[in-house]
Amino acid sequence: MNKIEIKLLFEDKAERINQLKEWGYNTPKVTKIAYGTKYDKILYQKLKKFAGSAEKMTVRTYSRKDEMKESKLDFFPEIPTEEAIRIVEKLVSKYNVLFQEAIDVNTTLITGRIALIKDGKIIYEILKGHYRVREVDNPPPGATLVSKKFNSIYEVKDIEMRRIIYNIRDILNLVVFPNGVIIEFNLQEELIGELKENLIIWEYRPY
Repeated sequence: MNKIEIKLLFEDKAERINQLKEWGYNTPKVTKIAYGTKYDKILYQKLKKFAGSAEKMTVRTYSRKDEMKESKLDFFPEIPTEEAIRIVEKLVSKYNVLFQEAIDVNTTLITGRIALIKDGKIIYEILKGHYRVREVDNPPPGATLVSKKFNSIYEVKDIEMRRIIYNIRDILNLVVFPNGVIIEFNLQEELIGELKENLIIWEYRPY
């Protein structure tokens, strides 16, 4: 991978999600509508086809300039499909848009992020219960943020978290980041995502 390819992979959320999929990890079913894409009948039909029979979809957005600095942009989770398509029409003039399957927050068991560091250390910040990964930064009333640091996976006592870390540990060796990687995930009651598994990886980014 050359420097240009690394730069593109670093900068674009959709590319990182696709990379996770190619590596064999379970990711959400998602399609990108790039900033400035013309909204017309062809795009409408494309989104309808992508949604299929789904009654609800989720719309995520990210910056067309600096995703790492502008990460908390417009977000519309689990809304009726037709409404989601109309929102895409409005947002694509401002952002890159991700149109993805709706994942029921009421079936979420754990959400959060895990830092796998090159020296072998592990840090995780999680919420247990019916929460979304973006709520880790600002937990809602009633939520308890669990934040822990470990020197190795063998120190992790939480069985569910040890299993999750074990399943994603190889990402550290696949990425090109010098210090480590942060991985955002959900553990669900139901089978979801491209691979129909309980564990879904939202994305990864540099530590």
